[in-house]
Amino acid sequence: MSQDADQTPTLAVSELLTYVFQHLPCSPADNIKSVIMQFFNVEEIVNAKKMLWKHYSVQLNKFTKRTDKGTKSAIAKDTDDILKAAQTIEANFSDHEDLPVTFVARDLNRIPMVKPEEIETFSILERLNRLETEMAEVHKQIRPSYAKIAQTNPTRTIGNTGYDSNVRVPVSDQQIDPPKLMVNLPPLHSKPDITDEPDEQPWQDIRKRPNRNRPKRGKPPAIYGTRQGTSLRAGPRRHSLFVFRVHADIDETSITNFLTNENVTVANVERLSREDSWTNSFRITVESDDISGLLSPEFWPDGIGCRRYYSRKIPESQPPWQASAQQQMA
Repeated sequence: MSQDADQTPTLAVSELLTYVFQHLPCSPADNIKSVIMQFFNVEEIVNAKKMLWKHYSVQLNKFTKRTDKGTKSAIAKDTDDILKAAQTIEANFSDHEDLPVTFVARDLNRIPMVKPEEIETFSILERLNRLETEMAEVHKQIRPSYAKIAQTNPTRTIGNTGYDSNVRVPVSDQQIDPPKLMVNLPPLHSKPDITDEPDEQPWQDIRKRPNRNRPKRGKPPAIYGTRQGTSLRAGPRRHSLFVFRVHADIDETSITNFLTNENVTVANVERLSREDSWTNSFRITVESDDISGLLSPEFWPDGIGCRRYYSRKIPESQPPWQASAQQQMA
């Protein structure tokens, strides 16, 4: 009797390991892994791994606690460790009867009722099972409302059944229709009511509508005097022009001499292009009376361009040639 007792293997309760050792010899490990991760929870997987290393620490490597670092989750890594350890144990013990520890199940409901090859069908059945459980919970919640309806309306008249309309049937003998979900939607393109209550936020239009009563931004309008015969006189009005595509050998002095020979009053000539540019560009400041003549194509030699100069505010940290060139962009 003692000898037979010594040969009796030790039993350990684990539904997960029971399923693994039952199907590992005849089913792919990937399918078993899919069933385990869909059926068992996190705590069951972790406990099964600890139990496996506890009873087979001699045949297995050092126990490793997995984390979520990397592409796989910790539960997926633990499941892989369980399957690899089970394969190692199967290789060391050719017969299941030679196993020093045998895993058994205490609760048969915690063992998947499908084979690993039926993983796709198992997923559908598991979803249906969850849906039935949720519907049962909803039925329990709305059942008291039916009883409340029966108390408020103990009898009901039968209608459109071929019987006398005055016959009244007790609620216990008739079927109570479940209440329907009715949602009152606002009309299409409608706006919610704007209330003055502080708790509710008023409706705001996403589109920004301009305030037509607000004056436009810009400089205030100016007036120019017309009075004659006074000691106060107005200065000459000057305008700047941008002259470009000038040959690289021509400098500010040449531009000044050319304009002076054409009877143009020159106030200033400023070079805007860099020294290593292929062509030069200048900013010339002249009297207002000469503007019309300078903007005529017949005034300038062939190929040279001229237009009004538009200035922009440039940071003081920029060099003059870069600031002037940025003013002439676009």
